[in-house]
Amino acid sequence: MQFISMRVDSFHRFLRAVSGSCLAAELYLEGGVRSVEIGTLMFAGAAQMDLVRLAIPRRVYTQSHIDYLVEIILEVWKNREQIRGMRLTHEAPFLRHFTAHLEPLD
Repeated sequence: MQFISMRVDSFHRFLRAVSGSCLAAELYLEGGVRSVEIGTLMFAGAAQMDLVRLAIPRRVYTQSHIDYLVEIILEVWKNREQIRGMRLTHEAPFLRHFTAHLEPLD
C-alpha cells in the first residue's frame, strides 16, 4: 500500500474550519477521488496539522489511474482560490469524523 499525504495549507491558506475535509470534498467533486481527512475533523483540538491522505494499493491500480489522480489534484490546485470552507454542523461525542455533518461556508 502506498500513501500520498497532502498538506492542506499548501492548497489554500485561507480555508477556515475543517479545511482537510474541504480538500477531500473537492477531490471527490472534481474527479470522484476518495480520500480521508486527517486533522481538524478527526482529532479536533489535538490536531497538529491538516492532511488529506490517499491510500493506493499497489496491485490494484495501473499507471493510468495514477495519471488520472495527478490530473485531478492539479485541477483542484489550479482552482484552489475558489475552494470554500466548511462548517461542522453535527458531531457525535465519540469518533466524530465518521458521522459528522458539514455544510459549505458562504
